[in-house]
Amino acid sequence: MKVAEKLSKDAKINLFITRLLYYLYTEEFVLAKTSVTNKRNKSASPSEKGQLDEKELREIIDVTNKQFPQSDIHAQEKLIRSTVGVKFNNVAAKLKKQLLLSDG
Repeated sequence: MKVAEKLSKDAKINLFITRLLYYLYTEEFVLAKTSVTNKRNKSASPSEKGQLDEKELREIIDVTNKQFPQSDIHAQEKLIRSTVGVKFNNVAAKLKKQLLLSDG
């Protein structure tokens, strides 16, 4: 069974993307230090995080589209980009919280 098929078993698209990111980036630190774009938001200054390589993002999008075919490919691509960005931000917040708790 292919990795993508295993990761998509009993999963909706968001869970598949989360599983895929954890498969690709085995350390949470890497997820926490990465962003989809180089900006905090559309009108903000550049982010301190490194930007995910466009080829890597394209591969994530292509694999996801293959596992979850949609008629509106542009809407799905937007959803995938958003989901990846949210996951990166959530992992960063989780690690930051863990650091604060461990400092006492």
